[in-house]
Amino acid sequence: MFQRIALGDPLSGGFPILNIDIDANIAHSPLRRRAKRAMDAWLDFVRHTVRKGIELGEIRPEVYADSLATFMFSTLERALMLALLGSDNRPLICIAQCLSQCLENIMRA
Repeated sequence: MFQRIALGDPLSGGFPILNIDIDANIAHSPLRRRAKRAMDAWLDFVRHTVRKGIELGEIRPEVYADSLATFMFSTLERALMLALLGSDNRPLICIAQCLSQCLENIMRA
């Protein structure tokens, strides 16, 4: 999944949540609250997916859902920023490969 995104033009104009947060860097603006809700929804989705995978025996029980969600989100955000800044998809390709390996390693054998 990550490789397909990295090879295309995943989000022209940048990563929406990061852009909104930077543009709306006023402490309690409505735009910033919406960006935070979007981030929280993404993190909650990954946490839920990991917990469900643990329940079903598809993911090792020692995997921390919160840590994995935070790692994935922050890694993808930063890779996209680097790709956009450098006009080069290589950071996304590298991170896609690393995340794929990471996810394969947490799966139950």
